[in-house]
Amino acid sequence: MNNEIKIKKETLDSLIFFYFGFTLDEDYSEIIVRIIEKAYNDATSQGAFNVKADSRKAQLSKYGEGGSLNIMIERLKMLENDEVVKFDDWHSETCKELIDIYNKNGLEGIFTYGNAQKWINMTLKYIYLLNGISENYAKSFWERTSKICRYSSSFHIPIDSYLIDELWDYPDVKLPFKDNVEKDRSYQYVVPSKYIKGWSNWDENDYNDALDSWRKVIDKDSMVWESEHWINRAKERKR
Repeated sequence: MNNEIKIKKETLDSLIFFYFGFTLDEDYSEIIVRIIEKAYNDATSQGAFNVKADSRKAQLSKYGEGGSLNIMIERLKMLENDEVVKFDDWHSETCKELIDIYNKNGLEGIFTYGNAQKWINMTLKYIYLLNGISENYAKSFWERTSKICRYSSSFHIPIDSYLIDELWDYPDVKLPFKDNVEKDRSYQYVVPSKYIKGWSNWDENDYNDALDSWRKVIDKDSMVWESEHWINRAKERKR
């Protein structure tokens, strides 16, 4: 069955502009910056960083010389290059570069591996989704983002409370429990994420344990799995 959906360009422009504040025929570099900014809000507007971070230090870390925004831009360019990278290595190195710049600006232990993974993974998710609807509407954007999306089968899922609840249903997926809770993977918890460390508090080991064990049990492309399960859990939360 053909699952292609035709949509008027003005309708697509309106939806994208409403959510992101741009249309796909604008300057590519500006689009990428806005995608990164949108993903940054996803990664920092909730959790410990939002509460603990000194706003001046956060702004300096992000917009200062060699700041995290420029790091994200330059790291994405690596995925566009003709030279193939090992995606997991690229992801790990990007997380560490981001964390380092916040540490250097006095936010050590506040901008975490959990924040970094969410920022990177949401950026790539947005690029992946926009790439999927742009081929017939914004050829230049589609061609450039297709270079990034050639790695989509290796993309990581953006860990948040919705996906933690979904991952709970996979007993073989390793999840980091909070301290002072019953560390039992029974199904007694209505909202399992209340008993697992908040994603913004995850360290590198927490993240890699969950990701590696999750990859062993899924049988779908990571972005397809993430989209289906995130939507399912979001609908459950609304009931």
